[in-house]
Amino acid sequence: VYVGTKDKHFYRLRSKDGFVVSSMALDGSPWWHVGITANSLLAFLFHHDKTQEGITFAPNDLVSMDLDLKRVHWLRKCPNLSDPFTSARPYLWNNEVLAGDYHGQLFAFRLTDGRLAWSQQLCTQPIRGIGVTKNTLYVGTFGGMVYAVEALTAGRSTPRPSLN
Repeated sequence: VYVGTKDKHFYRLRSKDGFVVSSMALDGSPWWHVGITANSLLAFLFHHDKTQEGITFAPNDLVSMDLDLKRVHWLRKCPNLSDPFTSARPYLWNNEVLAGDYHGQLFAFRLTDGRLAWSQQLCTQPIRGIGVTKNTLYVGTFGGMVYAVEALTAGRSTPRPSLN
């Protein structure tokens, strides 16, 4: 069991009794839900002192940590530095970590090193929920719109969204 706290820590707890197995201090408080892959714990970090433009939520960092909470694999700022990530959690799709921002931009970061693989402007509203199947992304916004985006795979080893 993983728990993030407002005091900028992640804890790994033993499920049977809540014993703290390991912990890690971070540069921000974990925000909303985490994503778990075979080798990584993915989370947004909230900086209470860095809230911008009156937005009361501003998770501007996306972090990948090892599951034992011993080291950070990578940490990335939201590419639109003035915008926070607004997704409920990071989502894994075809070895890429997906996150949406306040102005409707969807970003995909490589799971291995966190480098930006691609981005796509989907709308002008904050992106909230992201659901995935093998070939389709489902992206929901704060305004209630849901977009179904099929993957474009021709000539690529990793699918990309196709908005055509």
